[in-house]
Amino acid sequence: MGMDNHEFWLLTIPPPIHPKDPDSPLPETILIDSFGYLSDRTNATTANGRRSRTKKKGKRILVTFWPAAPPRVSCFTVHCPDLKPDAYGSIPKVCYTEDGLALLYIIICPRRQYLYPKNIRYFVYQAGTKNTPPSVKLIHSPPDFTFFEHEVVLLRRRDQDMFFIAVLRWAFVEPEFTNGHFNLHLYSSKTKTWSTKLMHLDSPPDFEFHYLNKGITIGGEHGSVGWVDLRRGIIICDLLLLDSN
Repeated sequence: MGMDNHEFWLLTIPPPIHPKDPDSPLPETILIDSFGYLSDRTNATTANGRRSRTKKKGKRILVTFWPAAPPRVSCFTVHCPDLKPDAYGSIPKVCYTEDGLALLYIIICPRRQYLYPKNIRYFVYQAGTKNTPPSVKLIHSPPDFTFFEHEVVLLRRRDQDMFFIAVLRWAFVEPEFTNGHFNLHLYSSKTKTWSTKLMHLDSPPDFEFHYLNKGITIGGEHGSVGWVDLRRGIIICDLLLLDSN
């Protein structure tokens, strides 16, 4: 479906940017509104990226975070200089945050096309440090492959200057559903490629995992991540070991 009038109206709302106290340092952690805003305003957090791999054809995208000390809610803004608000298929959204990274979900539908997967674009924003500026990079995904916030997890490896995006889904074998089997779709920023592996749930026979409510990053030497079913438990996967269980 395309963007309705209500969503278009929401895109025209100015971002709720809190006045900055010049004597206060930036907060170490923030509470972020998962839905973004459109604005050409910038600050020290602004990252300038492109919407395709081709530099000549890649149109610019600017992502800016507006941090506020909790309990106030911070927000983020998106600006594409060549686009008008009606070129966006939906409200920009943060799918996941982890250790200075934010996975963004932005839909761009020229001339109000329907929301085909080709119009959905994922970006990873990386906060700046004393030595490196903030950045925002397009994540290319396979054709017709999309994912949602309850399926995805981010794992950052600072020692290798890279990150993983992991998406977990039920595995289906024709013609029946295979209980306890999942497809793990894994993106490596080092190789800039996706891979898919069939995983088996190593758990008691009477354990049933029905729904993915939320992904979580656990970390540690094995790079553990998890997917939570709020009623039944957590599936834990060690991404850096990555056997079949």
